[in-house]
Amino acid sequence: MARKAASGRKEFQEVRTTDRLAAFSDAIFAFAMTLLVFEIKVPDVPDNVSGGVLTTWMISFLPKFLVYILSFVVLGIFWVAHHRMFRRINLYNENLIWLNLLFLLTISLLPFPTAILGEYAHEPVAVSLYAACMALCGVFMSVIWMYADSKGFISKKVDRSHVDSATRTGLITSCVFIVSIPISLHSPQLAVLSWLLIFPLRFFVK
Repeated sequence: MARKAASGRKEFQEVRTTDRLAAFSDAIFAFAMTLLVFEIKVPDVPDNVSGGVLTTWMISFLPKFLVYILSFVVLGIFWVAHHRMFRRINLYNENLIWLNLLFLLTISLLPFPTAILGEYAHEPVAVSLYAACMALCGVFMSVIWMYADSKGFISKKVDRSHVDSATRTGLITSCVFIVSIPISLHSPQLAVLSWLLIFPLRFFVK
């Protein structure tokens, strides 16, 4: 009896509901998405300069703004997916905490490759860095799904097809970004355009 009681206490200590984990993750997403906008800086234009100079700057700034929009949308997709995931994962242990922290690490790093890409979108290294970071986000999200599934942490009410679809979505997102890395060596612009494939592919894998 004493052994069973000790085992029960150990299990209670190792497995918990996910409310605090989800709240912490939401805070990291909010922080990362807010940092993105800090790269959009208003130019210091002297009063005696014509409005045409400001217009020229705004046109030249368009690629950086588009990178910001893309990053915000992709982060939004990851946040929605993460939110749905932890509505279905109702238990976790310490290993799942660390897997989630690795995922959040890549999320919190995204403002840095976003800033690099905004400045050097024509450079293969900048495109590859951004793609690699995004690919890791997708990989870690799929790993969280697979680990939670293997440990029985997913609610029994969740349809099996949903778990499989969510796992595939994360992996396909990663594949698109990984494939874009060698493409960027020949054409950084084409590599960036290839990221748009994520959006239609998300619907085909469901």
